[in-house]
This record gives sequence, structure tokens and C-alpha cells, in this order.
Amino acid sequence: MSSIHQMQMSFVAQQDRMLLRLNTTDHAEFRFWLTRRYVKLLWTALLQQLEAAQPYQNPDIRATVAAFQHQQIVETSDFKTEYRDEETKHFPLGEEPILVSRLQFKRTEQKTQILCMHPDKGQGLEIGVDNRLMHSLCNLLSRCLKSTDWDLPFELGTPSNKPFSTH
Repeated sequence: MSSIHQMQMSFVAQQDRMLLRLNTTDHAEFRFWLTRRYVKLLWTALLQQLEAAQPYQNPDIRATVAAFQHQQIVETSDFKTEYRDEETKHFPLGEEPILVSRLQFKRTEQKTQILCMHPDKGQGLEIGVDNRLMHSLCNLLSRCLKSTDWDLPFELGTPSNKPFSTH
């Protein structure tokens, strides 16, 4: 079974969409167009999953711990290595990006989180994600949003201030 090896996100102004590219350990690449509406759905779903993973009852403590974890994960993740598209050997969903419109998180019997990204019709992607991957995706979204004119200032906070902002 393959897993995510690298992720890349960029804003394509001509399309007014974000392009998410994922390559896997078995050298497959998946390409997705993310609209403003979908990014809002994805952001909200990611935050809900990250906070729900906290064992605390108090929502402020859950949010603070999730923000602290985010800070630690981002500091120890590699966001500097260039995306290696020359290693791609196949495109299971095609070379053209898929416009995703449906989003769902599922939990397997083994308690693994599955992120489901699908278009209106046709095949999408269902892939196992852990907290590290969700935090990395949040970081990529936040960084990429700065190059858009979408007025979505999504930032994950730090433990010392308001943990999550979705204004």
C-alpha cells in the first residue's frame, strides 16, 4: 500500500483555483483543483478533526493543545525540499487536475482517518491521514491562501493566542 510522499499547493490565478498535487511512495501523482468554497470546507473539516483528536473535554484546552501540536509538527516537517515531479511514473486519475467538490472524513475499524476527496462524478481519492499529514495540509493551505485574493485569512494560532481563526 502506498502513502503520501510529497504535497504541493499553488494558486493558479487564471483558474482562480488552488492546485493540490500529491505524489505517493509508489510514484503516482494525483492532481486536484480546489475552489474557494472547497477550501473553506476542507479547512473547517481539518480543524474539526484535529481538535476532536484531543483527549480533553474543555474546548479551549483542546484548541490550545492542537495549536501547540501544529507548531511542533510544522517546525519538524520538511517544507523546503522541492516537489519531485520527475519521479512520477503514473497518474491514476489522469494528468489533468480533477475539480473536487465532495469532502468527507471516514474512520476505519482500526481508528485510521480516511480523507475522501471526490468530484461530482467519477473517481476521486481516499487516503489515510494522520495528525502530521493534516497539520501539514493546514500549513500548505494557510501559506497558499496568502497568494490569493480570496480574503480567507486562515491561520493556525499558537498556544499563547486564539488557537484557530476562521474569520
